[in-house]
Amino acid sequence: MKRSLTLLFICLALAAGSFARSFDGAEKLYFNAGAVSWWTNDNAVQRAVLDNGASVIGVWESSVVYAFTIPAGEYTTIRFERASSAEASAWNKTGNIPFDATLNYVYSFAENSVVATWKTYTTPAIQVLSINNSLIDYNDQYAMFNSMSETMGKDALWTKHTNLGKTLEYHYNSDPLVPNAKEVVAGTAWSFIILQEQSALPLNNYAQFHTNVETWVTYIRANCPNPDVTIILPVNWPFSTDANYQTSKSTLLANYRLVAEEFGLTLCPVGLAYGNYQVDHPNTFATDLYSDDRHPTIAATYLACCLEYAVMFKEDPSTITYKPASLTAEMAQTLRAYAQEAYEGVERTEPLPTGETSAISIVDDTPYVQNFDTIGGEDVDPSDQEKTAYVRDTQLPEGWRIENNTSSCRTVLSYNSASETTMYIGGQSLASNAKNGTWNFGLTGSTDRAVGGITSSVSGGARSINVMAKLHNDAGVEIEALELTYDIEKYRNGENAAGFVIQLYTSTDGQNWTSAGADFCRTYAADANTNGAAVVPILSDTQDGTLNCAIPVDGDLYLAWSISPASGTDCAKSMAFGIDNVTIYPSLAQGISDPQTQDKAIKRIRDGQLYIIRGEKKYTVLGTCVE
Repeated sequence: MKRSLTLLFICLALAAGSFARSFDGAEKLYFNAGAVSWWTNDNAVQRAVLDNGASVIGVWESSVVYAFTIPAGEYTTIRFERASSAEASAWNKTGNIPFDATLNYVYSFAENSVVATWKTYTTPAIQVLSINNSLIDYNDQYAMFNSMSETMGKDALWTKHTNLGKTLEYHYNSDPLVPNAKEVVAGTAWSFIILQEQSALPLNNYAQFHTNVETWVTYIRANCPNPDVTIILPVNWPFSTDANYQTSKSTLLANYRLVAEEFGLTLCPVGLAYGNYQVDHPNTFATDLYSDDRHPTIAATYLACCLEYAVMFKEDPSTITYKPASLTAEMAQTLRAYAQEAYEGVERTEPLPTGETSAISIVDDTPYVQNFDTIGGEDVDPSDQEKTAYVRDTQLPEGWRIENNTSSCRTVLSYNSASETTMYIGGQSLASNAKNGTWNFGLTGSTDRAVGGITSSVSGGARSINVMAKLHNDAGVEIEALELTYDIEKYRNGENAAGFVIQLYTSTDGQNWTSAGADFCRTYAADANTNGAAVVPILSDTQDGTLNCAIPVDGDLYLAWSISPASGTDCAKSMAFGIDNVTIYPSLAQGISDPQTQDKAIKRIRDGQLYIIRGEKKYTVLGTCVE
């Protein structure tokens, strides 16, 4: 009993020492309202309640940090609350959070819980403010920039002030937010202030655009506590549906340059990067960069973010190592290259030369075999699953690429713009809502892999998955035909009413494609569900046939296995298919001498045995006719 009482007294003493904290009436505590995304709704009131008694209204210090000046006294707990107004009857709340003895910043918290993480709040060395509408608000560009800056070791914080769909004039004269944009500008010694204008106004009404910028520049330079603040104008981009896209891009760029030069502002040439991308990718730019006719995709937000980073820190954006999880490493690298080109002021009207791409070299009539077992898959960790998809790039074998076609069904676009990596890895027990896109399929822990993907009808989702190969004739003679064998493997059912089709296409330039016909087409009727399976593949079908093609010496032939709904444009409730165990038997125009005849003959390997093919008959190397 004596021991129990002693422990009780010790615990009470520890509790009192840990939780009680004295304040002198001037000390501030800070609260990261952004830890819960909806906590900082427009015009929300933030307050702190001390020991279930007195409350203090928070004062805005950035988009996610509120400051509370604590009255003099000693307190044990603090509770943070938010509501649409100070008179509201219902408030969202944390629990009663015990004070930390020395730290001043509640960095993370759980709703209605005392669970919280305390840190020390310090003012970032570089403070960025954007006065913006949806072009920056989409995909939370400010948050992406903050993650990028942290990854790159910068002490920087971007705070946004958003009025959706509004002009800079609206922000200045009619802003309903509390505090309004002018108060925000005057309240902090900003390092950079970004003025982002409404989509088309700089293109269609230069005079108003000029006036809006002049009004804000005058106010900022008179009222921002930092007299050396840098004002940035991010260059807008044309609508994706603009029939005169390049002309509109050039007009926008010229108008921004005029305004920037007159008022001594810094340009962030986002629209220039869009324009260069459109020149190189005329068939896919609208889906790569646009979520509708004007707003950015994650890829486009990343492109803009890389440019903002380069402009602020005067660093080559191609050296950025941060990327969002939803972008492949290859796409992120591509976007950084476009950011660097625009940062240097390069404006192109002609596509970049494509250069040479790797290919599968055919040097004789030896069959080429690819089972994809070397691309990896045995090291995935089931604990890392997200919708049974491991978000991980997989490098394809030399000469192979894969296209995540987000524009149309049953269509193959360009080999040169396709990816050398898949987006996801997995395949066992796939969920009905598994991620759409390109996949490295296989049983968890197995090296037996297949390459394919999953389509979707969501905005920006895959409409066709195209597995591609490039063949190059290094045999010194013309290739007359190819005999193909490959497996079609299914990794998830799909109840899409149209069913699914896997059709082989061929091309001599990797851009213009021709169907290989019914001999290389396989269709699958709709299933009763969209379920995965613990044992995969669910089925495996072998397809074979002869492609009567002529590949000249040093010529190329491109193959593309296209996976799509069999008809219509609904790509939801998709089956998951992969291509595996591809064998290509080349038939060379120049043969060898058959032991029984001097007529032209072709060597061919079947089931590990060498045969001679002459006319329509097959012989052993000793001359015995076997077929």
